[in-house]
Amino acid sequence: MKKILLFAFFALLASFTDAQTFTFECYCGDLSGVRCDICTGQTQTRFFCGLLVKKSGTVVKWIDAPYLIQWQGNNAIIKEIIPNPESITINLSGTSFANLAAFKAALECPCNVPGKLFYISDSLRTTKVMRNDTVTMVGRGGASILLDTTNQKFIVTAATGAAQVLSATGAGPTRYNIALSGGGGAAVLKEGTTGIDLSRSNDTITINNTAPDQTVSITGGGINVVAGTYPNFTITGTEVDGNTANEGVLGVGAGSATSSVLLSNTTGASGVTINAAGINTISETTSANGGQITITATEVDGSTTNEIQTIANTSDATSHTATLSSSGGSVKLVEGSNISLTTTGTGSDGIVTIAATGGGVTSLNSLTGALSILGERGITIGASTPNITVGLPTSTNTHTLRYDGTNWITNSQITNNGNEIGIGGAPLSGFEAYINGATRMDGAMVSRGAGNPVSGITSPHARLWNTTLSTGDTWYLASLDTGAFHLISGNLGASVLMATTAGQVQTNAGLRIGSVSGTPTSIIGRNASGDVGAISIGSGLTLSGGSLSAAAGSSNWTVSGSDIYRLSNVSVGTTTATGAKLQVTDATDADIILATDGTLVSGDAFFRTSGTLGTTGGFTYAFDGSVSATGSNVISRTFNTSTTNAASNAIRQVIVGGGSAGDPISQYIVNGATTWTTGIDNSVSGDPFKLSASTVPGTSDVMEIATGGYFGFSTTPATDLTARWGLAIPFGLPTGGTANRHTSSIAGIWGNSDLNRIEAKTAAGTTYKTLLSYATPTATKQAAAGSTGTATLATNSNDKAGQVTIVVSGTGITSGPLVNITYSGSMLGTPFVTLTARNGPAAGQMTNFFIGSQSSTVFSIDANTAPAAGTYILNYSVQQ
Repeated sequence: MKKILLFAFFALLASFTDAQTFTFECYCGDLSGVRCDICTGQTQTRFFCGLLVKKSGTVVKWIDAPYLIQWQGNNAIIKEIIPNPESITINLSGTSFANLAAFKAALECPCNVPGKLFYISDSLRTTKVMRNDTVTMVGRGGASILLDTTNQKFIVTAATGAAQVLSATGAGPTRYNIALSGGGGAAVLKEGTTGIDLSRSNDTITINNTAPDQTVSITGGGINVVAGTYPNFTITGTEVDGNTANEGVLGVGAGSATSSVLLSNTTGASGVTINAAGINTISETTSANGGQITITATEVDGSTTNEIQTIANTSDATSHTATLSSSGGSVKLVEGSNISLTTTGTGSDGIVTIAATGGGVTSLNSLTGALSILGERGITIGASTPNITVGLPTSTNTHTLRYDGTNWITNSQITNNGNEIGIGGAPLSGFEAYINGATRMDGAMVSRGAGNPVSGITSPHARLWNTTLSTGDTWYLASLDTGAFHLISGNLGASVLMATTAGQVQTNAGLRIGSVSGTPTSIIGRNASGDVGAISIGSGLTLSGGSLSAAAGSSNWTVSGSDIYRLSNVSVGTTTATGAKLQVTDATDADIILATDGTLVSGDAFFRTSGTLGTTGGFTYAFDGSVSATGSNVISRTFNTSTTNAASNAIRQVIVGGGSAGDPISQYIVNGATTWTTGIDNSVSGDPFKLSASTVPGTSDVMEIATGGYFGFSTTPATDLTARWGLAIPFGLPTGGTANRHTSSIAGIWGNSDLNRIEAKTAAGTTYKTLLSYATPTATKQAAAGSTGTATLATNSNDKAGQVTIVVSGTGITSGPLVNITYSGSMLGTPFVTLTARNGPAAGQMTNFFIGSQSSTVFSIDANTAPAAGTYILNYSVQQ
């Protein structure tokens, strides 16, 4: 730290004595290293012609364009005459020159040094001339120019009969021209702001000083004193201390034990105090010029080698102490109840072992107060006495215990009053178990008992009881001692219906239906009016009071006044059903009407068929309508006649069983010729909707739509619809002339056949924007490109983008429009045009070239200042 402070102090002294000085070099040649402003790892050298501005020997400005110098007192402002110029301001005091004349001479470049940098001008343009350049001089107005190499001069000879004459022109009164005939140019005389007056009589211009002999006052300021009279004045500057050799001297003054002072003999300067704090002390060697300040840091313990303290370990029978060196303090560990301390080692790596010598509860006999024993699943306690109480959660009477995954709790899902059990409700008296709610059993339910269920209800049985009615409305399902299964009415006190193990069903009157014990004779029943009727079974079948009958040995059944015919197949009409289970035949009216007089509910079907086709690879018709309708239509219709609700839809569904099933499709077939299929290709990931020129999707696909919104045309099945939508054939757009543009507020894209463009608009847009153009615009050279300049468009240039080559040459090169590019057809609205350089000369002009004018029909490329003769290639882009 001491070395750093002294170094900074002497560096501060050096900054007062080494002033930075500006110098200048007029240079034309190659630059490299630190003298090169653009050299990098790839660029090693550059060619430079101009003025190098150096500060203390290091180049800080590279002036390589025409420049001007503005003088403001002793300040020189050097500024290039180009867009975005380099500029720098330098005061005479920052140079080594004794006066302004020497300063000005150093800033002149090319400095009249042969082989370096020159500029030439024809009064219209100024051009930089570099080494190995060729300069051609052309006379105006027919004049000729001859180089006299012997006398090192140019001889200008006017054309015969075209002698040039000087004349004074201009209406004044503050400005007149001196013009040379034959296009030789003109000079301008202009009045100054004060004291000059111009007047002209024919070719005579008179310059008058209207304010001669003005009084000039020279006043000294600061340390300067002015003496003398016109025309001789003396200005004397007096030193503050009378000495010119001691300007800006630093010294060290007397300080204290904690501070030192830096002093300066500069008028008005204040001393700088340097303080020492903490472990630092300060001392100095005083001097009016120079001196030395020393800052010393003192260690806390006087040593620089013991900054890290060590630990010493000591112990006795019941304690252990760890102590830091250098009075760093100590920590003591003392044995407590049932704890022992053991120490190994006394250095910084000593180990203290803490061990329990006893603990745990071995007996509950001496404990007082409450004892809490917790367990998640259960607690087992062995003890010599029976008086051990294990705490359980509080509960409500009859509630039972359950584990909720964290704790044991009670609730009323299962209740127990000591005599009966309730599930889903309170126990019911007289029932061992009561279940309130639906009950499911996946295994067998066994009921065992004996006796008569009506008198004692002790046999195996199930009781069906409406508790809001009397006991007499109870029904029983029971297995009696006879081995039969009975439906028993509590009201009748007897079996109403019995099923035997022999396969018979018997009513309470002893009537049977079956054939095990013989032919049944009759079944007692009731008609719709409640009257008792009979169905007789014998040689035939007769419905009492009805007309259903069958002849002996006949398989045909007839209902009088009806067309129901034949048991195996049913025919409606006059023809026996031979090809279907239900057949309708009628020469005049073959309608089959399925109707209901009631109100339908959700899920009802007028017609429904279901079943299983046992043949793999075959087919079945869920509905088949084949009709010959010459000159008429065969229509399949689904008609929702409701007109009052927006949710009254008419829907046809085509459904398959799942992702591993086949395809839900619709087919459109010209019999014996063409088949088109629309539907979902269930074999492809994402289940795209397809239009296929085949019987199934996935074969000869023409169009695909994915669930993500992707759409495309294809000739092969898609494998990745999110990544592949390359069209096998072009995607066509509607096309028409300009007059066919629609004006409605919808988004659209279309081809304009008149303008050979693709155009588009949004729903909110009012005009069409050009997306793509195949129309060729026209390039027209303008006057600023010179008398022999040209402008041409590259092949494939169009109204949206292109390349233009501008050749600037001949006379009359100036600023302004270089070329006009006219669109093949009008754009809707004024577009925006951008330029980029295509070759090196154009890249050098990108701060000079710009879009001058632009409209819906044309735009121009302009130059801000007259460009040099050459070829400039530019790319243009037109956006709307």
